Amino acid sequence: MKIVFVENKHKTKFWERIAEGLILDGHEIFWIVQNKLFRPRIGVINVIPLPNKNNLESNSRFLDLEKKDRYCYIYKNNPSHYEYYYRNINDFLKCVAPDIVFGESTLFHELLTIKSCKENKFLYLNPSTCRYPNGRFSFYKYDTQIPYLGSDEKWPTQHLLDTIQKITNKNKQPDYMEKPSQVKLVGYIARRIKSYIFSFMSSNINGEIYNTPLLQQKRKIEKYKKISFKKIKTIS
Repeated sequence: MKIVFVENKHKTKFWERIAEGLILDGHEIFWIVQNKLFRPRIGVINVIPLPNKNNLESNSRFLDLEKKDRYCYIYKNNPSHYEYYYRNINDFLKCVAPDIVFGESTLFHELLTIKSCKENKFLYLNPSTCRYPNGRFSFYKYDTQIPYLGSDEKWPTQHLLDTIQKITNKNKQPDYMEKPSQVKLVGYIARRIKSYIFSFMSSNINGEIYNTPLLQQKRKIEKYKKISFKKIKTIS
C-alpha cells in the first residue's frame, strides 16, 4: 500500500515510528512536510518550500478553512498562503495516488490535505483517542468525528445503561481529562518548555510563520488570556 503521513510538528516523531514498522511490512511511505524542522528520516518526503511574495494570493474557495485554521483567526494571519500550499499538496497527492493518508485535522496544511483528499477520493484518517469508552482510540474520517470501521463489539443493554449513568453523574470521564501522575506531569512540562523554545525560536528564525506565530504575537495573546481570566473570576 501507498501511505502518506502529514507532518504535525513534534507529533511527526510518533508518525515516523509507525512508518518504520509499515516499511518492514512492505508498504511505501510518503510525507507531506510544511515545517522542514520536523522533516522525518525515512520514506519519500515532500518538503514544501516557504512561499515568496509572488506565491501569495487570496482565493474565496478557502473561506471555510479560515474559520478552522486557529493560527489564522487567533493571530490575525492573512490566509493568502492557502492557494500556494494547496497546489503543492494536491499535485503531490495526485502523483502518489495514496491508498491512505494519516494526519491530524488542526494545522492549515492538514486541512488543505483533507480538502484535496475529499476532492480526489483519497481516504484520510485522523487517529485520536475516543471520548468513550475509555482506553481506546478511533480512526476518524477526514475532519469529522465519524469513525472508520470499528471493533464490532455488542454491549449488553444493562452495560450500556450503566455506562450512560456513570457519564451523566460525572463518575466517568474521558482519558484526556484524567489528572496525570507527578512523573508524567513533570515530563509533560519539560516537553512543553522544549517545544516552546524549539518551535517558536527555530521556526521564526527560518521564516515559518503560518503554523508558528511570532513570539510577540504569542506574548500578546497570553497577556490577553491572563486579563480575561481575571475578569471571569471577578464575575463568578
